[in-house]
Amino acid sequence: MSFSSRHIPALVVCFGVGAGGTMPMFDAAFALSTFGFPKRVASSQPAQAVSIINGGRNVALGIALGTLYLRGMLDAVDVVLGCWGLTGLVDGWVLWQEGVRGKAVFRSVFGTMVGAYGWLGLTAGRG
Repeated sequence: MSFSSRHIPALVVCFGVGAGGTMPMFDAAFALSTFGFPKRVASSQPAQAVSIINGGRNVALGIALGTLYLRGMLDAVDVVLGCWGLTGLVDGWVLWQEGVRGKAVFRSVFGTMVGAYGWLGLTAGRG
């Protein structure tokens, strides 16, 4: 498999999710604030604990996505991206409920774009 510019979105998600998943392990309050949550949520110890758990899952997903990519399993990469799109919609919905409208729209739109990219098979060159 040779590198193609159509691989860039998958690699951005892979590295963003993998590296971003480590952030809560070092500073969960900062990670929650960066994600978009208001200070009252970011300073909550229970929210920070859940953020750390979620971060571990994100790192695992980033590693899985990177492994699939390196093995040349681009159809599988697209399936993961397609499913990942749902997380953006959920992120957006939760942030909207928390009153963080700008971040909610950004995460919903970005998640939908990632999901569509995957479901259309663009990493593998199907679309």
